[in-house]
Amino acid sequence: MIQVSTLYLFKTILDEQKSLPRDQSYKDLINLINYILRKFFKEMQEDTFLGVEAFFPKNGANWKKHSSWEPEKKAGRETKAVDDTRFPPEVQVKKGYSWSDQLGIAIAALTDDGQDNLIEWLKSVSLSA
Repeated sequence: MIQVSTLYLFKTILDEQKSLPRDQSYKDLINLINYILRKFFKEMQEDTFLGVEAFFPKNGANWKKHSSWEPEKKAGRETKAVDDTRFPPEVQVKKGYSWSDQLGIAIAALTDDGQDNLIEWLKSVSLSA
């Protein structure tokens, strides 16, 4: 049984195959992936529910998880969250912007708010990573 995460991994490898080394082992990997995918999609033409099973595997361990959802129960005593007021609230950018645009907007908002120390901290963290 192939799951969606495996199909996505195969797609990623096939998309990047031109950047892989020309060794025989990598050629064998590409051939194996193509063989598995051909077999999977051939079987899926005969039994279309294989596509559904890829998203929702039908083994005993996952059945309960897919049939109903309950939050995880934590053992022990519950602790109340304390708001940390040492740092300013997070800067959030509306959806639809690229990551670099979001970063630019966040830095502009911090500059307008006079938070130059946070911008310097962000620079130092980014350069050390």
